[in-house]
Amino acid sequence: MNSKFLLIVYFFLFIPLLFAQNTNLLLNPSFEGSACSISTTPDSWMSCVSYSSPDIFPGCWNIHVPSAHGSSYINLVKRRPNLGGNSERITTYLTKNLDTTKCYFFSVDIAVSSHFDAGFGEDFSNPADVMIGVGISPCQTTQDTILYIKDINQERDRWITYSTFFRPNNEVSGFQIKALHGNQIVNGHVFLDNIIFVEYDSLTLISSESIVAEQGEIIHIGLETDSLHTYQWISNNTDCILCSENTVHVTNSDVYILEQTMPFGCVKQYVFKISIIPEIPNVFTPNRDGVNDLFDIDVESLSFEIVVLNRWGQGVFISNDNNTAWDGSFHGNECPEGVYFYKLKFTDITGIDHDRNGFLHLIRE
Repeated sequence: MNSKFLLIVYFFLFIPLLFAQNTNLLLNPSFEGSACSISTTPDSWMSCVSYSSPDIFPGCWNIHVPSAHGSSYINLVKRRPNLGGNSERITTYLTKNLDTTKCYFFSVDIAVSSHFDAGFGEDFSNPADVMIGVGISPCQTTQDTILYIKDINQERDRWITYSTFFRPNNEVSGFQIKALHGNQIVNGHVFLDNIIFVEYDSLTLISSESIVAEQGEIIHIGLETDSLHTYQWISNNTDCILCSENTVHVTNSDVYILEQTMPFGCVKQYVFKISIIPEIPNVFTPNRDGVNDLFDIDVESLSFEIVVLNRWGQGVFISNDNNTAWDGSFHGNECPEGVYFYKLKFTDITGIDHDRNGFLHLIRE
């Protein structure tokens, strides 16, 4: 049995773009402000403690990493013990309370610099850990952690997007970001930009490419396979006796939906158009013995046209009905044995156009 592997990693690359038009729950999610503003919080943000003195970059302390979105981003540091051993954190109010019955999507762009000279002989070039969460009020201890990014080990001076889905345990409106001590004895820093924080009921990702497969072929889908994710295929033409997390056994052209249930009950759907290549016979025997008497093409279609030509190019069978088969006759007279040529054009039920030509042997035994 034939099989095909379909990698859908590219879906994930576009998740932030899909949510970009949704209402962000943060008023200044990309930390817009005056570049090179030391110990300053952007509009709509505030510091929680006196020793928290975030900076708006780029431009200061030899930092020239361009922003991921807009014109600026925030820098948070964590300090080694002789500098107080504390961590900077910033906070803001969400535009509305979180709903414990809803799922939310969250993403943030994070970078660390290869060179961080704070100007007083201290090296802050090590990456800091990051904790992002929500609470009843902005500066209150976090009640629900959205992301906890530890041991950041990425290419320096390059933005990386971290994302997750989550469902809150509390109806809260405070949002907080904190740089943490990954290594207690060294200073560290982290840049943050372009936060997307939106609610959704379900996410549907539609493949821009149609999949052409043979009837009965097994399609392999590249997705997470662990105990935290469950899957269900949805289609009238899916034989799910042979389905699993990563495969679907296709039987007819159709729109196939893979429904993925993630942690917290968040649901994501992947929609694929799968078009089946019809099996077209190359020989038939119209001798009225009840076996292979008709030239019949079994295909579900939105439009259909077939023309059968004899050796002189004369059309001996023309039909726009996919339920009508050729019985080997022309105007009520039996056509002679020989080789005929067919031209088939149809649009299947997924909207994919097909154009097939081939030879057909008519045999009378």
